[in-house]
Amino acid sequence: MVERVHNTTPQTELADARARRKNLKAALAIQDSKATKNVRCVTIIDEVVTTAATVSAMAACLKQHGIRRVDLY
Repeated sequence: MVERVHNTTPQTELADARARRKNLKAALAIQDSKATKNVRCVTIIDEVVTTAATVSAMAACLKQHGIRRVDLY
């Protein structure tokens, strides 16, 4: 559903949360808007959450496409 559309520096190579958020700006997108057409809630399962930059970027992308609720586990 959410895809990386730009290659970026690996998050583990960045020093702080600000750099990680900046690194992901415009890096994620939903390529097929039909995939979210009737979806209202998405659950993201992330085994390693350090600064939450990746899941925050994913949630923002999903919400821009009409997803009302994004849960993280």
